[in-house]
Amino acid sequence: MHFSGSPRGLSGGDFTFHFILMTKRRQKQDVISPSVTNSLSSSGENEEQMSKKICLNPCIRLTKSFFSTDYLKVCREILGKILVRRYFDSETQETTLLKGRIVEVEAYPGGTDKASHSYNGKKTVRNEAMYMCPGTYYVYYIHGRQCCLNISTQGEGTAVLIRALEPLEGIEQMKRNRLKTSLERKRKNDEDKKKNSTPLWATKNDLLCKGPCCMCSAMGITKTDHNQKHMDSDNIDLWFESDHLILNDDQIGTSTRVGIDSSGEESVKKQWRFFIQNSPYVSGKKTIIQMKTTITTTTTTTSKYFDKMN
Repeated sequence: MHFSGSPRGLSGGDFTFHFILMTKRRQKQDVISPSVTNSLSSSGENEEQMSKKICLNPCIRLTKSFFSTDYLKVCREILGKILVRRYFDSETQETTLLKGRIVEVEAYPGGTDKASHSYNGKKTVRNEAMYMCPGTYYVYYIHGRQCCLNISTQGEGTAVLIRALEPLEGIEQMKRNRLKTSLERKRKNDEDKKKNSTPLWATKNDLLCKGPCCMCSAMGITKTDHNQKHMDSDNIDLWFESDHLILNDDQIGTSTRVGIDSSGEESVKKQWRFFIQNSPYVSGKKTIIQMKTTITTTTTTTSKYFDKMN
C-alpha cells in the first residue's frame, strides 16, 4: 500500500498540481514526481528543501459526509482528490490498485437544468442512483457500451460527473483495460490496417484518462459492477482518497459544460465545469474563467469529511 502527501502553501502560476510524495510502508526511500523536479528551477528550491514542505500524513478516505453538501462545493473540493479502484484482472489473476487524481468534473443538479438526466424531477430506472443518498455511484452507457461515472450529492436528483484523471498508479493495467474494450480494440485494428501503429494513449499518459469514457475504460468502471453502489458499501472496490492537496482559487478554472449544446440556452451557459488549470490531463475545451470565490479547504474540517484509512 502506498501513501501520498502534498505541499502546503504553494500558489501562483508555477504551482504544480501533480506534487506527490510516494512512500512505502516500512521503507524510507522518497520518490518525488518528475513534474515536481521540473518545477524546482523556477521555485529556486532544491529537492531537499521542497521535500520538507510535504505533509507526510497518509491518505485518508472520503466518506459520505464529503458528498452531503451543495453540488458546486463538491465540484470544487473534489478536484485534486484521488479516485482509487481495486481492480482484479481475470486474465492475469492479479489485483492492482489503480489511482488517478481528479482534474476535471461537471455538475448536473437536475431541477431546471435540461442537461441533467433528472431534469424537472424526472426519475427512471436509468437515473435512480441520482436520487439515492449522497455518495452513490451513477454509471450509465453512452455511445453504445461506453460508461460515464457520476456520484450523487446533496439534493434530489443531483450528481457530479467525473470527466478526467491524472494517472498515478497502476498505469500499465490501465492501458490493458483500455485495450480490452471493444471500441478501443476496433480502433486499434483499424489503425493497424492503415499503418502499423499503436493508439496514442498507449504511449502518452495524458490521454489515458482524458474524458469520462476513457477514464472509465482505463479504471475498469462498469455499470454492472458499480451503478447504484455506495462508496461506503462493504467490499466496495471503488472509492475516493485525499492526500491533503490544497488548490487555491487561481488554480481552478470553470467553463460551460461539454457536449450539451442541445439542452437550451439557460443550461448551456451555466459555468458548471470545473478543472485544474494548466493540467495536460484535462479534456474538452480550455475556455477559462477563474474562480472569484474562496474555496473552503477540506483540511479545516477533516474530522467532518473524512475517516482515516485502516
